[in-house]
Amino acid sequence: MEVISTIDKLIITFLKPYLETLEEFYSSVDQNVIEIHCLRNKEDKNRFMLLRMGINFDNEEFYIYNIHIPIEDRRKGLGYGLIAFIYEIAKKLGFALVIADMTENFRKKMVSRGAKKTKIYDCLQVVDTTDLKVRSNIP
Repeated sequence: MEVISTIDKLIITFLKPYLETLEEFYSSVDQNVIEIHCLRNKEDKNRFMLLRMGINFDNEEFYIYNIHIPIEDRRKGLGYGLIAFIYEIAKKLGFALVIADMTENFRKKMVSRGAKKTKIYDCLQVVDTTDLKVRSNIP
């Protein structure tokens, strides 16, 4: 549990500049799952789950199940930056990083960026050659 709490703290530190723009946020660690919940502003009563990830210590794998960036905060590199940051933590521990439960559109984007297909259709593995840089649609 100590390792997962440390990982949670590292992720919060990485996200701090973004999280400080929000009304509130909290993270929770339940067994081997980390979740970060946010509230954008006082007027918006709907919280969103920014991140849900799990760690399988037996198989030495990190799993990202959910990253949700509100529409107004997209295209700033937060999502791919977060994946890259989590990948570096996983790598330092000798773990793999798998992204699971993706939309079909995101799956196609990740495959085009070099994420490796796994035996499970809805899971892709992030590897050293996966391009996690922000791409702009602006010419």
